Amino acid sequence: MRQVQLHKAMLMQEVQQLKSANVPKIEAYRRLNAEAKKISWPTFLKYYNADEMPSAKSISGNYEKQKVFDVEPFRKEIIRCLEANIDNKDLKVSSIYDLLEELYVDSGCYTALPGSEQTLRNYIHFLKAKGIVKLQEPCFREMDYVDEQAIPYGEQAQLDYGQELLEDSSIVHFIALELRRSRFLYVQPQDHPFTAEESVAAIYNFMVRIGGRFKMLVIDQDRCLVYEQKYGEITPTRVFKDFLLEQEVSLYVCRTKDPQTKGQIEDLVKYVKSNYFSARLKDGLSIEKAIAGIPKWCDRKNNAIRLPFHRIPSLSLKEEAPYLKPLVASHYSELSCPYNINSVDKLGYITYLSNKYSVPKILRNTKVRTKVYGERLYVYEMETDRLITEHVISDQQNRIIAKEEHKRKESVSWMEYRDKLLMEFSCEHMLHFINGVLKENPRYRKEQLRGIYNFLLAEHPSLVFLDKVLAFCVADHIWRYHVSEFEEVFDSMKKEVSKDESIDKLQQSLRDKFPIEVEARDCASYAARVRQLTMEG
Repeated sequence: MRQVQLHKAMLMQEVQQLKSANVPKIEAYRRLNAEAKKISWPTFLKYYNADEMPSAKSISGNYEKQKVFDVEPFRKEIIRCLEANIDNKDLKVSSIYDLLEELYVDSGCYTALPGSEQTLRNYIHFLKAKGIVKLQEPCFREMDYVDEQAIPYGEQAQLDYGQELLEDSSIVHFIALELRRSRFLYVQPQDHPFTAEESVAAIYNFMVRIGGRFKMLVIDQDRCLVYEQKYGEITPTRVFKDFLLEQEVSLYVCRTKDPQTKGQIEDLVKYVKSNYFSARLKDGLSIEKAIAGIPKWCDRKNNAIRLPFHRIPSLSLKEEAPYLKPLVASHYSELSCPYNINSVDKLGYITYLSNKYSVPKILRNTKVRTKVYGERLYVYEMETDRLITEHVISDQQNRIIAKEEHKRKESVSWMEYRDKLLMEFSCEHMLHFINGVLKENPRYRKEQLRGIYNFLLAEHPSLVFLDKVLAFCVADHIWRYHVSEFEEVFDSMKKEVSKDESIDKLQQSLRDKFPIEVEARDCASYAARVRQLTMEG
């Protein structure tokens, strides 16, 4: 080591001598290398530009870069934030970096921070190594790697709820949604727990923000969305179920105590808490500031590289957008107008702004609900709010806009099976049942009636038994008007009848095996016996 220090000192002395002789830099560098004194160009410049001759010890010392965050006002704010959160084990460097952006970049004081998030992380390590601040060592849970590239575009979005207790004892409640592939984030905060209506409105706002609908929503078992889970069967709340049907979105509910699936959902809330709240809790954060600041925070995160995915969510969203399903109006949207009630004329058209728009012929002379969203007109059923059809609103006047499927003549091929059922299986409740099947299955009348007819041909039931089955199917609040539902009721009642017949057969076989003759007496004999017992008593 001593020899190395002396060698460096002698080499620097030679460089300084060449400098004193007014030898140009390039010429001096060439002379040294020609004399087999190997020296790199950066090291040569370091020695050549030195103001004074350093000692061998100083030359051998490690070179230390200047810390770009070690200047005011950044140094003071960083140390203040670290000292204020010295007992906060969830403090994240990313949250401190975001706070600096909010204080100095968003306010217009600086165009950009002097370094990256990794530079800030290195500076905090430097402060810790020098003993200027003390931080708690974070602990991490090991998880298996999940290949995000295996998830198709437009397939999944994740949702979870979170809350954060502020210093003034108030609570910020928020719902976090993220598009799984592009990692585009949406967070909506408020000052009270979310209801089912507020939740589905937030989900729809997220759809509007990303410009389309995803295919599947991944959630935890939250009470305002899931009413019950029993034996793996998920029962969504009424509002949430209606919203999923309206938007044609499937549901995936994570299992409890399963970190491989549930952990991915909870990571959303952890990211919001660690990246936004952790550096602001000790800084006088209020509910009003959080509600105003979180949307801006989302914009910053969506336009910055997300670690460890190394992608910018807003750019990834542009790649994923073509795979999203088109937006449709929602009954639960806070952004669109309320429903209007329109009458369908005898030709199957509704009127909107002097134009006529077609609906299925089966809705003639009825009423429907309509809603306008953007440049589209959506038509819904009156009772169920089920989407029937949609039209692009014409910018012309007095036009008739009809879809090809609405122009087709109504098929009457189903009548053949209706007549066969009424003739071959005529009973009291058959007509009522057929009318219910026709109403519940307007697009598949023939297929449903044919399925019921073929099933009855194979079973050959008695008309008495069939009428009992149909009476159950048409009963109030039961209404079984699909082939699968009818077959299920039929088989269930058939099993009950089989049990009753088995008991009757068993009783008859016992009578045949052990015949017992019972003497039949008239009432007079019993009356005489009662008088005799009375007199003896």
